[in-house]
Amino acid sequence: MFPNISLLFACLLSLAQALTQYQTNGASLWGTLKAPTFPQYLTDNPLPDGYPWATKTSKNSNPYKEAPNTGVTRHYQFTLSRAQKAPDGYLKDVILINSQFPGPVIEANWGDYIEGQSSTMLYAKAICSHDGQFLQQCK
Repeated sequence: MFPNISLLFACLLSLAQALTQYQTNGASLWGTLKAPTFPQYLTDNPLPDGYPWATKTSKNSNPYKEAPNTGVTRHYQFTLSRAQKAPDGYLKDVILINSQFPGPVIEANWGDYIEGQSSTMLYAKAICSHDGQFLQQCK
């Protein structure tokens, strides 16, 4: 199918080098060697019994009914804007969060509260955001 695989590889490599990180993902470090790594849990808060959630575990509690109260609220600020980026190599309109695509990391421990404030520089089109990674409960 490809008579010269090294030529194909060279073409693909030159395409990959044609776009800068900013052109593909804005200020995001995802997909680079500088991407953040994550600890088992955050330690900038009280650690009763060595863990932010004390003695609670997934085996001795029901996260839908009883989450620990760490007493910690994590605060995040988001600025939404539109730009043209090429995350897959093709330029397209995207929504950036804090000039990043994909958006920034939101870190918290089990039992922490998360408070997010957003400002927008978007025009006339409606936008809805959702993160399915959170166990959310309406009160």
